Amino acid sequence: MAGAGCASEPSPRGQPSSGSLQRASPDADHAYDVVDCLLPGQIRQLGTQLTYLTERRPIRTTAEDCIIRGGEYVSADRADYGTSLKVWMKTAQAGDAEAQYYVATLYEKGATGAPDYSQAAVWYRKAADQSFRRAEIALGRLYEQGLGVEKDPGQAYKWFAKSSGLNEANLSLLVHQEATEQVRLLEHTIAKKEQEIDSLRRDLDHVHHDLAALQTQIKDRQTQSIQQEAIIRQQEQ
Repeated sequence: MAGAGCASEPSPRGQPSSGSLQRASPDADHAYDVVDCLLPGQIRQLGTQLTYLTERRPIRTTAEDCIIRGGEYVSADRADYGTSLKVWMKTAQAGDAEAQYYVATLYEKGATGAPDYSQAAVWYRKAADQSFRRAEIALGRLYEQGLGVEKDPGQAYKWFAKSSGLNEANLSLLVHQEATEQVRLLEHTIAKKEQEIDSLRRDLDHVHHDLAALQTQIKDRQTQSIQQEAIIRQQEQ
């Protein structure tokens, strides 16, 4: 009987039936959320005899755009960095610098459970070696803080210099100029403080002089008072 074999068993409540797909339609609140999207592979023609399908390509785009382009993304549990790691890993392993940066970031954020700074450093370096600026900055930060690598201010300085677009010599000159200016500022501040100290010392000397004069006056008055008392006693006798 035609069509009898096409019937499927009822599915549990809330589950799509076997062999069917639910229509993807994010609500307005989530349509523009940025997601890790796997686009379908491209159909390429090689000559007149061969047509083949390329690997799927990961991109970061909105949920709505991913759906429109026939892509795949995780619509629930976006806190799962492990899912995103799987999305980007294959492209990263193929040598794509941006994907390598995302893989490093995901390792640093704890995609495998806890932050894995060693793996983050490995993947940041892969991207940084391809002059991917954000990876250069991130790798410099890891060296600066000693996360996943041995703390090394020299290496941190090197990667920060590279990310800034300056070579190490130019950045060194810039730092030296800034340090020289800071020294001049400090010298000016010290000179000003020394002037204030000299002024305070002079004021203190004046106070000491006035105090000595006052003490002399007190002694003179005490001596006069004693002499007057002696004269009075003599007169009384």
